Amino acid sequence: MGCSEGCSKVCVVVASLVVMIVSVMLLIFVSYSYSSESLDAIQSATDITRAKTVLGVMVALLVFTILTSACGLLGVCLAQRCLLTIYGISLIVILIFHFVMFIVCVSVLSYLHVHMGYYLNQTMYEYNQQFANETKNNNYSSISVSWNVIQVMFEGCAVDNYTEWANVEYFQKKPKIRAKGGEILTQDYPVYCCEGIEDMVSLSQIAKNEVSKETITQHDGAKEFLDKCYKNNHKQVFSGGVKNQARVFLGVIIGLGASFDVILIGVQVFLVWATYIVYKNIG
Repeated sequence: MGCSEGCSKVCVVVASLVVMIVSVMLLIFVSYSYSSESLDAIQSATDITRAKTVLGVMVALLVFTILTSACGLLGVCLAQRCLLTIYGISLIVILIFHFVMFIVCVSVLSYLHVHMGYYLNQTMYEYNQQFANETKNNNYSSISVSWNVIQVMFEGCAVDNYTEWANVEYFQKKPKIRAKGGEILTQDYPVYCCEGIEDMVSLSQIAKNEVSKETITQHDGAKEFLDKCYKNNHKQVFSGGVKNQARVFLGVIIGLGASFDVILIGVQVFLVWATYIVYKNIG
């Protein structure tokens, strides 16, 4: 047995075991996420259907990956060319699929990176829910919650600055807010635009749409927070919008994702070669 063959066998066995273990763990996690309890936070029936479709596709891909890894592992251990052939062909299919998805994902993310401002502007005008259970039959609640989250996460207000919210229908109706012991204040932008909001509510509460108006107004520091938020010449409003921060964030994701995918594609090419070496040396 040559070194090349021995090393190839070890590589295929180790890679198959690692991929199988990781895939089984991911399958358990995805299967749990597929349960209705884990989807309770999603309010729209359409969004639930889409989420279940995505999770279903992930389950199918993970099962395929586990079976492929099993073929590679058994093919080497039992010296079965048939199983190694299935393993090799499956690796090539996965490699081609992975490469195509890599190109598509990088293209889409790069397009979004360039046109970030346009898409943020489009969704901002659909904003119509600042607090939980504020409106009934709210078709845009997921968009509104997303805006609430990203403003806190990126510490920005609107797309470029807080004045843009004045053009949104929700704030053209001049909603009011009042803390215990405080005066009635007119809102020109969401409370999520103000510095100190993270001391009032957690990002998790905002993402789960659990923040009611009372959550803010009955907080011990509500009066001071709201006065700073809607008075004092907007000094406590996040400077700038979310566009630039979101672009930086997306750029980092593109860079890391591309680097990781290039490494994975390289590993897959190596495994195809290693599988061929093992296959060729089976008597």
